[in-house]
Amino acid sequence: MARLRLRRLTSLTFLAVLALGTGDAIWIRREVEWKPPMLLSMERLDGALLIKLDREVCDPLEGKIEGFAIAGEDRRFHPADTAYKETGKDDQNSPQYDRKQLVLTRPMVLQPIHYRYGWGRNPLANLQVVGNKDLPFATQKSDNWRMEEVPAAVLKADVSLPLSRQDSNRIIEALREQDRNRRLAEARRLIESAAQSTK
Repeated sequence: MARLRLRRLTSLTFLAVLALGTGDAIWIRREVEWKPPMLLSMERLDGALLIKLDREVCDPLEGKIEGFAIAGEDRRFHPADTAYKETGKDDQNSPQYDRKQLVLTRPMVLQPIHYRYGWGRNPLANLQVVGNKDLPFATQKSDNWRMEEVPAAVLKADVSLPLSRQDSNRIIEALREQDRNRRLAEARRLIESAAQSTK
């Protein structure tokens, strides 16, 4: 028989009795982390979004955090560059970061107003609780835009649901064009950066 008891908000204590063939019993007690990181708030900054979480998070491989996309008033989502919020410098002048706060930016989104994580066209997501506990940040979005409203102005205002094949194809083509434009802009920035570094 196993009993389950809530110990702290972020862990469970499992108590189990194992009966052996000899009639003796062994008690096993194990702390299990179960709570994934939760969103506390989202704040709009100049040219960025600040996401505040209740727990420290990371990419388990300590690489680039993936899965966020941001959009402005045009409702065109672009993969976000994600970084921890810098909180200051230590005595060696090295930057210090708050792993509970993420800053989302993208050069093509000058004034972001919403984010999506692990959503639709940005499904590869790797954010989880620090310590590689396999507790991922949940798929979510901050907007309430319907599919036929993203990106904005692709379809006429009085579109009927369900979407016709023609309307669906218009949205898909607009998204493909957006991807092409993003890749071209990224290539231009890379070329300009390389040209600057060779001067």
